[in-house]
Amino acid sequence: MRIEIKILALFLTLSVLGWVAFQSGGTASQSLTAASNLAAASNSGPKWKEWDAAYAAAQKDKKIVLVDLYTDWCGWCKVMDKETYAKANVIEEIEKNFVPVKLNPELQKTYSYEGKSYTGRELQQRLNSLGAGGFKGYPTTVFVVPQNGEDVVMIVSGYLQADQFVEVLKQMVTHAETLSKNN
Repeated sequence: MRIEIKILALFLTLSVLGWVAFQSGGTASQSLTAASNLAAASNSGPKWKEWDAAYAAAQKDKKIVLVDLYTDWCGWCKVMDKETYAKANVIEEIEKNFVPVKLNPELQKTYSYEGKSYTGRELQQRLNSLGAGGFKGYPTTVFVVPQNGEDVVMIVSGYLQADQFVEVLKQMVTHAETLSKNN
């Protein structure tokens, strides 16, 4: 009886170890696939810019800065890259009216805004405060309408499908046009 319990315990241990090894292999494989999908989405999506250059271009060209707040570990961010940002109708709308930025606040970079230097996390927090605290998690899209004085910031948190996202983009353009008429 004791031998049967030891054999059963050994079998269960080996089964668990085998399952863990299988899951780890799957996760690594999925990570590689996700990384290659992100690279493919980046190649087929909008022409992403760095924050400093994008903000300056938006001011000059009177466009809206579209900031895709993402992290490397965010699964829905990768889905949005692949299924939303890679769509032709989304790319067309972005290139017409926006200056797109990909911003990972977890990276060790500094950004200039409002005459100050910010880390990615600090810039995210500043934009969130200007956008009435709309940040709820990743992915989040931040729209910055450069203004003389304090910028107008609007935040949309969460994954959006391409058609939904195009509607949001159009609403942002309409809102920015209304702002410019009132100033």
